Amino acid sequence: MLIMLSKFKKHETGAASLLVVMFMTIILTIVTIGFLRIALNEQRISTDDDLTSRAFFAAESGIEDARRAIQENLSGTLTDAQLNADNCDVPTPARYTDVLSSTAEFDIGYSCMLIDYTPESIRSDLSSANQTRQYQIIPINEGGGTTNIRNIRLQWHMDAPAPTGDGDVGAGVNLRGNQTNIPRYGNWSFPAMMHVSFINYPAGNFGRADIIDSDMWISPGNGSGSTNPQRIFNGGGSNSINPSVDGEVLVASCANNNNDFSCTMDFFFNSLPPSRRLEVRITNLYRPTSLEMTMTAVNGDPLLFDEAQAVVDVTGRAGAVYRRVEAVLDLSTPDLLPEFAIQTASDICKDFAFTDDPLQFRGQPNTSCQSL
Repeated sequence: MLIMLSKFKKHETGAASLLVVMFMTIILTIVTIGFLRIALNEQRISTDDDLTSRAFFAAESGIEDARRAIQENLSGTLTDAQLNADNCDVPTPARYTDVLSSTAEFDIGYSCMLIDYTPESIRSDLSSANQTRQYQIIPINEGGGTTNIRNIRLQWHMDAPAPTGDGDVGAGVNLRGNQTNIPRYGNWSFPAMMHVSFINYPAGNFGRADIIDSDMWISPGNGSGSTNPQRIFNGGGSNSINPSVDGEVLVASCANNNNDFSCTMDFFFNSLPPSRRLEVRITNLYRPTSLEMTMTAVNGDPLLFDEAQAVVDVTGRAGAVYRRVEAVLDLSTPDLLPEFAIQTASDICKDFAFTDDPLQFRGQPNTSCQSL
């Protein structure tokens, strides 16, 4: 009897051990599968990130190809037909190719390049204060109507929103109201002030006396008491286009809005002679900003800008992953018109300084110098 009980207990212990082994095997299998799923998911994410980066850099390579092709087109070594600006094709010369790595390797390239030579707006990011952009204004009416300019609208963003007391980003920055003074740099706590010059001059050779310009500073106001000028240049013949506004501080209409262009200024024109050229020079003062310019004809049609900027849209690919990149390239190059000048009737100093302290305005006898 004792022998039979002993055998029964041995069989019971063996069955329990088998159950424990099976249970542990199941647990290890589940853990292993979990780790494999995590590893495969991480590998997939890593591969996607890698392909996304490659597609982005392929698009960037397309942007650089477009930049070179535009420069060749402007210099006359690449025709408009070879540029293929109106379709997705790469420029036709053999030195341009949209395949960066063959299919047998990584299959990297760009699938579409579009170049818009006549955009409906001029855009520019001014990442620091006191940056200057200059563009020749050549209007085009896409519908074939008049190209006589009625107005040019300038819009610009505010700077980064002011922080709140707890350090979070606030709702916006202060507005100046109807103020037209220009304070010191350190006393400025508002969006960028814009220095705008419209320069009108005849085609061909000309001298300083032939240049007519309208120079103004645009203060970011709050919309009340805005002094948008009615005309920048008066109408008339080629010798009768005197500026209506020159050397003044004007107040723009601004809203405390960080989601869109916040400040707006309209510049109105009256019958600019077609034989003369028009350029605009814009400098942001005090703060970085982003700007946009649009223009309309006298009949209200939107006008396009020709030979000012090119908008390049390139789609890069890496395998089955695509990235799209858009870049704005300036076509206008600043001419020889100086941005700053000092003129004197007799002597001239080689040392210059700016000051707002009247006690430092001390003239030297028999010279035009100012001694500090």
